[in-house]
Amino acid sequence: MGSDDVMPEWVAQLAVGGRLLLPLAVRGSQLSVALDLGTDGMLRSDSVRSCAFIRLRGAAASADASRLVDELGVAVQTPDDAPEPDPAAVARILGDPRERRQAAVPLGAVDIWDGFGLWLALTEPGVCRLLAVESGAGLPDDLLPIGSTSGTVALMTGGGAAAVVPAEPLGTGAGVVAVREFGPGGAALADRVLGALDAWSAAGRPGASAWRLTVVPTGVDAPTLAAPQVIPKRHCRVLAESPVNPTESLCRLPGR
Repeated sequence: MGSDDVMPEWVAQLAVGGRLLLPLAVRGSQLSVALDLGTDGMLRSDSVRSCAFIRLRGAAASADASRLVDELGVAVQTPDDAPEPDPAAVARILGDPRERRQAAVPLGAVDIWDGFGLWLALTEPGVCRLLAVESGAGLPDDLLPIGSTSGTVALMTGGGAAAVVPAEPLGTGAGVVAVREFGPGGAALADRVLGALDAWSAAGRPGASAWRLTVVPTGVDAPTLAAPQVIPKRHCRVLAESPVNPTESLCRLPGR
């Protein structure tokens, strides 16, 4: 079952060197993480893989917020460390499509979720997922064209949005994509998405397996990091180590 947290009861059952294998929610993505307990009380990932499990209910349930925008037939999913989406504000933003800018980096359907999508979620505040739940009357034709189960990744603020959209049908291989601006703030957000695409490409197009996670349970003193990049959970903090420079570059995420 997929969990949003690393529960103290699970850690308490581990001896030093023991391993916890856990499907863990990380900013909208679900990652299968093999975590080994160190002598310092922290758990470090030996491997990270993309996965999809039914979510837990109860104490370790994911708090990722998903809100339906009825008039557009789209749901907006935000990470649990971000404010809940306001459907009325989302409808206003997505109802104001603007420029469509072609990207130089090709993407496949998997890249949007577990390659570039994960990179964007771990490096940019304001990330969200747009999920098609039915045919929307007010959406641009290119936003969610793949079908009722399609979705994409976007950046969204109160003043705009920028979403990755296919410039041609997405198959199993990489294809040409564009970034669609929405609202008056869309141009600046599109610059950020395109810049993140370039950075992800320059890093070798890393997927989930390129990331390293360190879990710091509540009550454990972690060493001060030069650039602490923290995903806060109720019972721990998760440090996401960048595949660009594992010794120096960590991806900072906003607190709750």
